[in-house]
Amino acid sequence: MSKLKNKNRAFFLTIIVVLSSFTALFFYVSRPTSIETYNKEINELEDAIQSEKKEEAEPPKEPTQKQTDVLIKGEKVYVTYDSGENWVEVPERLEEIQFGEYTPSYENGLMEQSYFITKENTSFLYENLGLKLLQTVDQGKTWQKYDISQENAGIRFRKIAFLSKDFGYVIYSGGRVVRQEGTVAYLTQDGGKTWEETAGIDQTSLIQDGGFIDERTGFLSFGTAAPNLRITKDGGASWQAATIQVPEKYKAIFLVAEMPYKVGEQLEVLLNQGEVGDYQGGLVKGKFISKDNGENWVFDREVEPDGE
Repeated sequence: MSKLKNKNRAFFLTIIVVLSSFTALFFYVSRPTSIETYNKEINELEDAIQSEKKEEAEPPKEPTQKQTDVLIKGEKVYVTYDSGENWVEVPERLEEIQFGEYTPSYENGLMEQSYFITKENTSFLYENLGLKLLQTVDQGKTWQKYDISQENAGIRFRKIAFLSKDFGYVIYSGGRVVRQEGTVAYLTQDGGKTWEETAGIDQTSLIQDGGFIDERTGFLSFGTAAPNLRITKDGGASWQAATIQVPEKYKAIFLVAEMPYKVGEQLEVLLNQGEVGDYQGGLVKGKFISKDNGENWVFDREVEPDGE
């Protein structure tokens, strides 16, 4: 009996020794080869992280074909005035510039028309407890911030432009429910420091485009099923419907008015086919002409995509 007990004890001790050996071997193999090696690996990782942070913090070194251009790098926005030789950081968070509903362009990641850039005036729309303007008039040496409106949620369409040193406009829409929303236009007469809302617009369809061609004449295009162009000829004091005479042949084809533009003594506007148009591949547009400064429009001709 004593021998059996001793054998069991010996077997048990053997099992303990084997398990302890395997455990020690596991920790030996999996542990760092040395404290020095472990510290070296940690330091290399920290150096890599710091180097990446430093690289992100440095201005870009990317040339561009445009003399004035905008670029997103990491979480920062930069502008250049010398084709990318030097980039200036825009002092506002990217998330506040990319606010509301946002459809970034493939070109630079910023929403088209949501900023205006020239050597004399660079302006970004951004949101921070309201719609605001971030502006520099000295190529990024100093920046100023101005209030536009108290709107701070649900903004979809937005557009900013300046026609002169003093006159500019902002158009935006928001509060979309299904295919309805509100649209507002603001004007500035002092280069963006102060903004005044134009008269109310009796449209709740989705805005497609808009803008001013001079200080008194502006347009807003709505809808997707038929051209719906509104015009002001008194600097936004009132808006009325423009008349677009679409030939019967094209009534189900040319549906959305783009922003009118001036050519000589007349105005011209292109009507596109909307999102689902398939006439001639869906890219052909109709050109219409107005000789009374935008109140009435008559068909001129079809325009190929490369013939605009």
